[in-house]
Amino acid sequence: MIGGGCAKLQELSGPVVSIAYKLSWEREYLDLKELARLRWIEHWKIERLADYFAVSPTAIKERLRNLKKRPIDIGIPISSKIIRGS
Repeated sequence: MIGGGCAKLQELSGPVVSIAYKLSWEREYLDLKELARLRWIEHWKIERLADYFAVSPTAIKERLRNLKKRPIDIGIPISSKIIRGS
C-alpha cells in the first residue's frame, strides 16, 4: 500500500509521463550589441532574431525591453527615437 494508510493520497494506476527540460543555466547569453544592431539598425523582425539566436521570440522581446529600459553602451549610435520606434 502506497502512502502509509493516508486516505487522501491517490495511487496512480497506469503509465506516467515525464518531460525533460534543458537546464536554464546551460544557455548561452545573447550578444546584446549584435541584437541591438540587427533589430534597430538592420530592422530584423522578432521571429528572424529568434531563429538567428536560437531562442524564443519571447526571449528576444525581453532582452529588447531590458535594453530600452536600461540602455547600455553597446558601441553603436542608436538614438532613443530609433529605439522607441521599434
